[in-house]
Amino acid sequence: MAHVIDYKAYRKIAKLHKALGNERRIVLLEFLAQEDRPERFAVASLARQFRIPYKLVSRHLQILDQADLVERVRRGQEVGYRVTVLGKRALIVTP
Repeated sequence: MAHVIDYKAYRKIAKLHKALGNERRIVLLEFLAQEDRPERFAVASLARQFRIPYKLVSRHLQILDQADLVERVRRGQEVGYRVTVLGKRALIVTP
């Protein structure tokens, strides 16, 4: 019997490793996990908080979102981010 390779699962694992392979993304994930009000975490406010360009924060959040570590929360015109259950679990295994 031939071994079936689940490429979809491997892609998900690769996205997770890519997301956690950058220290800024881990710090951003940890920061988001400390708060319970996602409306405070629009890209612009995170860019100011971390003193990094808006575009870079947006890209980091996009990568975290693609790995299912964060999710978008819309409140009116504002879009904030919060950590998912998977994101919280990922933080437990990081030092």
